[in-house]
Amino acid sequence: MPEEPPVTQPEPMPAMTPDMLFKQELDKRVFAANATRAIELSEYTLSIFKTTLDNAAKTYKRITWMNYLMFLVGLGLFITAAVYGVLAEDEKAYAFLFAGLGAATFVALFLTGPIEKTQTALSNLVQAEVGFMNYFEQITLWETYALRPQVDSPLPDSRNIETASASLQQRTSETLELFQKYLEPSSGT
Repeated sequence: MPEEPPVTQPEPMPAMTPDMLFKQELDKRVFAANATRAIELSEYTLSIFKTTLDNAAKTYKRITWMNYLMFLVGLGLFITAAVYGVLAEDEKAYAFLFAGLGAATFVALFLTGPIEKTQTALSNLVQAEVGFMNYFEQITLWETYALRPQVDSPLPDSRNIETASASLQQRTSETLELFQKYLEPSSGT
């Protein structure tokens, strides 16, 4: 029968030195502070997004009601022109004036395309908001990476800070380029 290898007990853990305890406590505090900051930033970003969407919805409703009102005014002017033209046989000038104002209202309503412009503006607003939310999340992630301590010290590693800074600068530049490309009006229109 083969001999079984002897069972060895694991080496006991060395006693925690005051420096080790300090580093452990500091790591806990840094982690807790970063987690709290990330949660607060996420909540703030979400509240900004909700407020923006609420304001956009209110604006869209107001513009839609203004368009309805403008349509009704134009229709009312046409009806007034028709009724006045029938009742006032001698003064046709006022009938033509009301008809012209009604026609101008309809032309302004349909040619300027306020509903499409409003929808485009709201779409751009939401896209910008999503871009900002993503940017805030990137800041949180890169900040956590940058503040990771060095292996032998509780201080953040300067290489992590440099990497995070360079990446955030690149993300900022990319975000601004995309905003300029898609949200700013082109010079050809």
